[in-house]
Amino acid sequence: APMLLQQQAMNTNSACNGAYSSPPLAISLVEPAATGLVMDSTTSTTPSGALTKAINFQSLFTGYSAWPQSQLPHGGVSVRASALADSGKAGSVQAILSAYRSAADSIMAAKGNPAASMQIANVISAGITTYYGQFGLSLPAAAIAAALNNGGMVFRTDLAISAVQPDLSSFLTEVVGTAPPSSFFHPL
Repeated sequence: APMLLQQQAMNTNSACNGAYSSPPLAISLVEPAATGLVMDSTTSTTPSGALTKAINFQSLFTGYSAWPQSQLPHGGVSVRASALADSGKAGSVQAILSAYRSAADSIMAAKGNPAASMQIANVISAGITTYYGQFGLSLPAAAIAAALNNGGMVFRTDLAISAVQPDLSSFLTEVVGTAPPSSFFHPL
């Protein structure tokens, strides 16, 4: 994102192929990072100026039945098969899933309530700084709250894997060209 905003050549980043001497022209991000980048481009002085076009990827994918037209499956909880097979880790897996469900439900309950949204956004922002700040990543709480309140972040804990597996398989086929085997999906 900083390379896009500052119009740095791709080869200025040691993680990129040195042959790419042009600045990036676009970036694909999920919420709330997408909102943060757009907000940053309008409040910072950058060589490229404000971002001029945002494409809502959700409008490109159609035909799913488990989600409303305005939502796409962008995330979830993944657990390694080895952890699922280890009975000694069952309690830890269930604790993580319970915490995820609780956090997701709290985030969605705060939607439309500016004070509650900002409180949650502050916690998320601090967590990003704590765990990813060493890599130069941060996301202001205002960007997180904007993404939450404008509908860009939707967490669903009410759907069983059996209800969403066909949609997930279709989505993954569109994105990566093939769906994982049915054994990849495990109800927890």
